[in-house]
Amino acid sequence: MSFGSIIFTDKGRILQAKAQAGKQLNFTKLQIGDGQLGGAAIQALNALISPKKNISITTIKTSSSTATVGGILNNSDILTGFYWREVGLFAADPDTGIETLYCYGNAGNLAEYIPAGGGSEILEKRLDIVATIGNATNISAAIDNSLIYLTLTDLDNHSNSGSSHPDIREQISDCLEAVGNISYPVTSVASKTGAVVLSKADVELESLDNVKQMPMRNRGTITQDPNTTVEGLILTNHANTPNTGYYWHIQTYFYGGIDTNSNRVQVAEQYNGGVSMYLRNYFSGVWSGWVRCDNPAVATTAEAQAGTDNIKYMTPALVKAACQKFGGDIVGKTYQFERITMAAVTTEQLIKSYTNAKGGMVRIMSHAHFYLRDIRIVVDGVTVINITSDPTTVFTTDAGYGSSHALDIPFNNNFQFYGRLDTAAAGLRVGLHYYLNP
Repeated sequence: MSFGSIIFTDKGRILQAKAQAGKQLNFTKLQIGDGQLGGAAIQALNALISPKKNISITTIKTSSSTATVGGILNNSDILTGFYWREVGLFAADPDTGIETLYCYGNAGNLAEYIPAGGGSEILEKRLDIVATIGNATNISAAIDNSLIYLTLTDLDNHSNSGSSHPDIREQISDCLEAVGNISYPVTSVASKTGAVVLSKADVELESLDNVKQMPMRNRGTITQDPNTTVEGLILTNHANTPNTGYYWHIQTYFYGGIDTNSNRVQVAEQYNGGVSMYLRNYFSGVWSGWVRCDNPAVATTAEAQAGTDNIKYMTPALVKAACQKFGGDIVGKTYQFERITMAAVTTEQLIKSYTNAKGGMVRIMSHAHFYLRDIRIVVDGVTVINITSDPTTVFTTDAGYGSSHALDIPFNNNFQFYGRLDTAAAGLRVGLHYYLNP
């Protein structure tokens, strides 16, 4: 929220003039409310339009021409939530003692909602008003000491002050001076004396291997077998890496002892020719396969149809394109063909149910696809296509058959083809080309 300018009221300006003439200017409280200013003139206000909460003053800081008056706003005693739209600073008239609205601000449409207390939202924030006091020097405020909070700025100023806690500073200085003067001769370590070589066990570090557990560079030859290495990090192109065409940085994380019989996990990072990462583990005497865990490239349509790359991802669209590739799917398969004329009804009908234990692929050809509606295809008991209205969303045009539209369906044992005619008199014929596994 934003209050913009905090503006003098007419009576506030009178109080400022009295203060500049040498009289006491005593700020008494802050107040907030939800009043709409409308067309009212701020200068003529004597109070907030709709006051909701008084805020006790906890701090006052003066400069050459301003006074920063602050307090803490919390919602613990607010019974009904409201939009905080107006704020005012009050001061006592030095002649009459009457509390007077000194200055006022209104946020208008930028009001902030203040929830009622006692709920899940606990609100507490610091409110500061910078008020103009001119050259007045006799400034005070009615401060509620029970509500004074230490701000981060106050704490930083205190911490950086050389005069804070002088007794503790002196004690620390004395301690540091005393420690600097301590001299204690060492005669032995782990019962060893003289010029000796200390082992890790001598200093109770026998469970730490800073070479194998925290490797900084590869160790050993670049042909090491990752299956048998006990080094924490190696560089190798051994046959047991993810791909012998590249070198791999391989990290090994051991469970228990560091030996070839321990359960362990390996991370392989490609060193040259690209960027990829693989994981595998060794558990109960068996190595798992390498599993790629980075984000490999997506195959192109040609790569998906060729089927020679076992690393790149295939999107659903590429899978569909690969399945619908005609030539590569039929090589070495037995071909059968039949033509079916659909019944002249507009309700769903079973066009074909076909079973062959060898499995294969069926290509459904439709010359007048625009008469066909509500296609449903069930493969091995699972519905794989269920399309209402225009079937061109699943059929693709086959350039080799003129205006024919084709749909390729692979199956393991059985497929069922359901459909509905848009026009009963159409008498649509459907061609089924079977390519059966040998």
